[in-house]
Amino acid sequence: MNVLIDTNLIVYMLDVTSPKEKRDKATELINRLWGKACIGAQSLAEAYWVLVRKAKMDQESAEEAMGELAAGFEIIPYDGNDTLEAMRISRQHHTYFWDALLGAAALRNEIVEVLTEDISDFRRIPGLKAENPFE
Repeated sequence: MNVLIDTNLIVYMLDVTSPKEKRDKATELINRLWGKACIGAQSLAEAYWVLVRKAKMDQESAEEAMGELAAGFEIIPYDGNDTLEAMRISRQHHTYFWDALLGAAALRNEIVEVLTEDISDFRRIPGLKAENPFE
């Protein structure tokens, strides 16, 4: 599994207030990649937080949705070394720290492609390819 699904695609799929076109595309993509791609543990936490706090999904539904994703995808954790590497990446390549952390964990796991709407930061991380599935 060498493709990582970013947080924004998960949120678009699960947030009923997302634009229909993006929700449909994210849903189609995630369903197609079910069992064939990876999701960062960080993305599960971020998606849960966004869905509960911003999209006003109830906590139980959000937790259930994250559990289903965790069962259907390889979950990539991050560790202290990834955190330190993300700090270096963020500083040297002027990227958003949280994207650098996902990138560091992905690279450690030999994942070289990230599907995301936020391609600018990921494209600055050496060794990663970022693709926006909405373009």
